[in-house]
Amino acid sequence: MQIDFALPERLGTWRQALNERAELSWQEFETQAYLLAQLRELGLSPRVAAGTGVVVDIDSGHDGACIAFRADMDALPFPAADGAPMAAWHGCGHDMHMAILLGLASELVTKVRARLRGRVRLIFQPAEEVLGHDSGARRLIAEGALVEPSVSRIYALHVSPRFPVGHVAYRSGAFMSESLRTRLSVRGGGGHSAMSGPDGDTVLALSRVIAALTGGAVVDESIGGTCSFCTIGGGTAANVRPTLVHAEGIIRSPHAGGALQHGRRLLDIVEQLATEHPSLSIQLELGDGYPLLVNSDAVDRTVMTALTAAVGADAVHSMAQPSPASEDFGAYVARCPGAMFLLGTRADDPASRAPLHTRDFRGPDEVLATGVRCFLALTEQELGER
Repeated sequence: MQIDFALPERLGTWRQALNERAELSWQEFETQAYLLAQLRELGLSPRVAAGTGVVVDIDSGHDGACIAFRADMDALPFPAADGAPMAAWHGCGHDMHMAILLGLASELVTKVRARLRGRVRLIFQPAEEVLGHDSGARRLIAEGALVEPSVSRIYALHVSPRFPVGHVAYRSGAFMSESLRTRLSVRGGGGHSAMSGPDGDTVLALSRVIAALTGGAVVDESIGGTCSFCTIGGGTAANVRPTLVHAEGIIRSPHAGGALQHGRRLLDIVEQLATEHPSLSIQLELGDGYPLLVNSDAVDRTVMTALTAAVGADAVHSMAQPSPASEDFGAYVARCPGAMFLLGTRADDPASRAPLHTRDFRGPDEVLATGVRCFLALTEQELGER
């Protein structure tokens, strides 16, 4: 799958510019402005969607189906390198996803559009990292991102340090886990830290409950249910026992309905633990989350054919199990056939091997052209003249 010889350099430029504009969920204003400007330079007519998102259609001028490709836009909050309390950083590779979609737009406009039948819709989605009902996918869908005309297929990719540069990974069926946000809170009377007994220690109780809910003994093998807590808060002074401490986390399962089932099991555990701390109020709340991301059977052959054409059969990996991570792309696939695949970033550079959702992660620019080739191959499979 050949691309413009000058495209890799432009991809790196786009990616760097987007990386420098990293913004948190629903704050992607500079990112949006940059995307709008680049798409207009290509002669396209993008439109603002879902507040900080962008949608653009590339019409071949010939009758045919409408397919869509989606890239997420938001960054994650991390402690700033200069000592500032917090800064946005593309620790999940969304800068790469957006650059790849810009590359696809460029190739479609300059080389490919004339030999297609139908329309390609590019969706630059804000707020993928917002777990729950306020995610960007749900708002875009509510605003009509999949209609007028109706989208017949939708595709996306996600970078992954698990696989080498130039390689991709795919799995039919369940691809990424469903998830539920959860909040654990412990309330008590507080008091002087030197004079209160362990029964009224909210911090100690919180730590015990977290250990009980996240330990290996709680993992339900039948549904693959897991729970992790990533934020903890409470307290005002080192010598005052806090009256309220809390932790927020995520319950996950690679099975439909498994996250809620596991959450109910955790509620039972919390209720039992609460009896051991009668002077405290211990509560676990289950919130909203992401659905199971299921790659559609209807597109399996198309995806495998396209990925093989783009990178070669030896570079296409089959995933034995769904990813434990979650993605709101599942909201699109629940409404029209579609699929996501993983794009490898692992190279010699330690940053390319760093885990996602860390400030250390940075995939190499050479990955971007591979992503464009994969999307072009999917476009040719779906809309190419036969």
